[in-house]
Amino acid sequence: MTCQKGWFRSSTEPVQLTGTTFYTHFLPPVTLYYVQAILVTLPNTILARLALLPVGIFFSYRAAVHLNLSGGDTRMESKNAGITVLMGILTLRIFGWSFERAHLVRVGKQRNRARTTAEVLLDAAELCFNQRGIGWNWGRPPTNAYGPDLSRYTSSLQAAASFIKHAFVFEIAVYIHDAVFKSDNLLPQAARSIIAVLIFPLMTYAHGAAHYDMLHFFGVAILGQEGKEWPPLFNKPWRSTSLADFWGRRWQQHMRDSIARAGGHPLDALFGAPGYVLGTFLASGIWHDLGIWGASRSSGLCCTLTPFFVLNGIGVVAEGFVRRASGRRPGGVAGWIWTMGWLLTTYTCTFNFYCMQSYYHGAAQMQHLQLYKALGRVFR
Repeated sequence: MTCQKGWFRSSTEPVQLTGTTFYTHFLPPVTLYYVQAILVTLPNTILARLALLPVGIFFSYRAAVHLNLSGGDTRMESKNAGITVLMGILTLRIFGWSFERAHLVRVGKQRNRARTTAEVLLDAAELCFNQRGIGWNWGRPPTNAYGPDLSRYTSSLQAAASFIKHAFVFEIAVYIHDAVFKSDNLLPQAARSIIAVLIFPLMTYAHGAAHYDMLHFFGVAILGQEGKEWPPLFNKPWRSTSLADFWGRRWQQHMRDSIARAGGHPLDALFGAPGYVLGTFLASGIWHDLGIWGASRSSGLCCTLTPFFVLNGIGVVAEGFVRRASGRRPGGVAGWIWTMGWLLTTYTCTFNFYCMQSYYHGAAQMQHLQLYKALGRVFR
């Protein structure tokens, strides 16, 4: 039951990633991204940023549509989701930076003098990898930070332990998926449907957190960053007692600023706070669908997560209306039931498990997150 003809089927000739195409297709959007990061940290550069915006969008589009990471193997087409998601991130960020009226300041580095050229370049490089605004004037303090008193050694150990935990959860999810859906007679259809609904967010949570843990370890142990620059990616989302709590505080906030700048701010100017919320969720859905499309460019976009995100935006707006009318916020057991009920209902109504097989196939290739299998190969 796989989809063969979806929306936006790519008819362009794929370009395999080689040493040459790295310079001609991959490097240009990354270079424009870095240049925009430099400009947005300098005052009075908005005109230059706006002038470079269409150039950056074009380069990102070309890489997302043409670059092929499958090595010519159609079974590995799901690897292209990585390049489309990355180009989507670059586009979202340069779009937001281009319309930034002021300039961004790295407040974590107190300087009583003008920055040197080296400091400008280093600040821009840090900004390129900093998506939560920690240490900058555009971020908000995370609610789940480890704290400023952790040593680099302790923070590195925490990152390593967290990686092992999340990799283990991911491997369990892959095992459950393979056991249930590679055998038609193992469970009745109703049970398979329930597992199908739950396995996708579990995989998303586990592999997202595990990869973040890897970057956390590298940043602290190798680059010498402080532990407080790497708060956990997730903040116990299963404890959420409202949709605003789930999406605004507990689910991963890594892309919050970029998506809000691209989708929330434009609609906020037109429709106020409800427009900001709905625009942010709409942009988030489109960005997620870009990754799904990348995993199956030849067959097109057969399933979409945008309706799920838009419905959750409507739920957050509805919570706001109820809160203003009643003077009470959702909370407690009733709030938890409402939150989980809305998430599961909207997810079940909009999610098609069978057209997401390319995602699961790509996830199953993440051998670096399957530690038990790796140990089995070592000690076999």
